[in-house]
Amino acid sequence: MKKTLQDFISQIFAKKNADPVLAAIDSTSKTSIWGRILETVAFVIFIFQESANLHSTEIDDRILNQKVPNTLWYRSLAKSFQYLFDLIPESGQFDNGAATDEHIEASKVIKYAAVDRAEQSSTLIMKIATEENGEIAPVSTDILLAFTNYIKRTQAAGEMISIYNYEPDLLNLDIEIYINPLVLNLTGMNRDGVYPVKIALENYMRNLPFNGELLYHKLIDVIQSVDGVETVKVNKMESKEINPTLLTYGLYQPIDVAKIPFSGYFKIVTFDSIIYKIR
Repeated sequence: MKKTLQDFISQIFAKKNADPVLAAIDSTSKTSIWGRILETVAFVIFIFQESANLHSTEIDDRILNQKVPNTLWYRSLAKSFQYLFDLIPESGQFDNGAATDEHIEASKVIKYAAVDRAEQSSTLIMKIATEENGEIAPVSTDILLAFTNYIKRTQAAGEMISIYNYEPDLLNLDIEIYINPLVLNLTGMNRDGVYPVKIALENYMRNLPFNGELLYHKLIDVIQSVDGVETVKVNKMESKEINPTLLTYGLYQPIDVAKIPFSGYFKIVTFDSIIYKIR
């Protein structure tokens, strides 16, 4: 367990007090020499702990991101892409030249990436997205073209990769929420003039990991935890995704237990189908 500086100080002082010889040194002055020495020793031990933990974290990170063509390596590769920067020949590294740190950071437009192997196939599925106005969104055609070229030039030889850059899976919720009318009104608004169910759902979707599994019961738990909500009846929870061949949305499919978004992320279609009632 990671200890705080105060933990170490307390341990050392307790050890001193337990020693019959040292227990006689009992000045309570904050400027006592013996007290300052023990605090210095504790600080040195604390710094050693922090350094050891940092070293361990760096080693773990290097192991996870070592240049072995596994899914973690490909995810790191995708997020390292720099738009409108060329590669140094034969290196796989970008030529940043005299570019500023701000310019380099702005060029890293792939904000979200997930990589996995397709079922019953050796093909890698690489899902990517960027961020626009605080929302997850597909990258533009120009960026996708450059990114595809970058992956072809840096991927492991012989690897088959399919890049997914699609509009979000659309989540449709048809839900009846039975409320305490002393806390929420029939539009879902509370005394502060906000809509806590809508906020809770938006936060849940925002915190869902990219390409993360949406769990039916977790989403219901989120609604149920809102102050003023008594019980929830789900009439429909369904989603639809882009057809990669037609590039149009297919039909809605029910979510019974869980669903991983085809695009890597969801978007709630509307909150108008969430109805508030009183029992």
